[in-house]
Amino acid sequence: MIKRIQVNTSLIAYNIAKDVFKDLDHEELWVLYLNHGNEPISFERMTSGGWTSTVIDLRQIFSTGLRHHSTGMILFHNHLSGSCNPSTSDITNTKNVNKISKILEIQLIDHIIISGNSFYSFADEEVTTID
Repeated sequence: MIKRIQVNTSLIAYNIAKDVFKDLDHEELWVLYLNHGNEPISFERMTSGGWTSTVIDLRQIFSTGLRHHSTGMILFHNHLSGSCNPSTSDITNTKNVNKISKILEIQLIDHIIISGNSFYSFADEEVTTID
């Protein structure tokens, strides 16, 4: 069971997720599903990849969100390179998730990239891919 707190900043979201990624030697994608009050419903690993990438399976992400009756979600994945900066693929994937999120009414609140003890938040950087 996830502690019922309101996830209203990227730092709160990062603190929920950081321990999952700290000892990984490969990339993974996790999704934090939220209710209407931005409280966590579920935090689930979607994919486990290799040293330089992991797959973003849109059907898996959204079917899980629908099953949980989620109204919001935050994507997390890690970079092993030490850089949190999004790749071209990260930006493209975020755009694709956002398009579908609008149709299914499961808001993409953020996509956070974690590397070591640092993180990059698409929402904090006001990257146009979230809108």
